[in-house]
Amino acid sequence: MAVKKTISGITPRRKFSFKKAYDLPNEGKYVAKIINAEITSEVMTGLGTTSRMAIELELQDGRLIHQNFLLIEHPKQPAYQLVMLIFNSTDYIRFDEMVGKEIGIEITHNTNSNGYTFANVTRVFDIAELEETVSTYAEDELNI
Repeated sequence: MAVKKTISGITPRRKFSFKKAYDLPNEGKYVAKIINAEITSEVMTGLGTTSRMAIELELQDGRLIHQNFLLIEHPKQPAYQLVMLIFNSTDYIRFDEMVGKEIGIEITHNTNSNGYTFANVTRVFDIAELEETVSTYAEDELNI
């Protein structure tokens, strides 16, 4: 008698594939290109129901970062930093005009209660800030 093998409710006749493990970027500052930006589902926060922006970023080494930003108008909020960097105003926002822009991002790690560590984009800034840091570092090293 043949016995069907079942793995978590999936029979061998069904097609499935394993997801590749996420290559976690180190904490630090990066240059990233905006691949996609759109409004996603709202969430409940201490401020009430809050809209969110889903953004997909590509690092210079090709790794992709998927991040949801709360749409809170405050200088320490990454979505606000992004909108002000690109549009210099919250009055006019076109997500399609964000695509292709290069920005600076800062990544920090958080670990949840299950011990899973993930990368968060905690700050968005002009890439000129990175260029200034590199120039200053190079001059210091060369004692110019």
